Amino acid sequence: MKRPFHSMLFEATFLAALAGITPAAHAAQCSQAGSAGNYGFTLSGVVILPTGAVPLAAVGKAIIDSGGNVTGTEARSVGGA
Repeated sequence: MKRPFHSMLFEATFLAALAGITPAAHAAQCSQAGSAGNYGFTLSGVVILPTGAVPLAAVGKAIIDSGGNVTGTEARSVGGA
């Protein structure tokens, strides 16, 4: 069954209008002060050494102040040590 042309025209107009009202990306509003806070992180993977693959894992905390300074701690295990 064919759809009437006016139905397709309405849908195309509606989609075009909807695309015009989508909010702009917020990337322009990023700042050092807005990024300030406490963050936690984990890492896991494998390190390839000449003797073979060794598992690696780490956990840590990073603190970022409003001036963009970063401090933190990390605890890691490479091959179980």
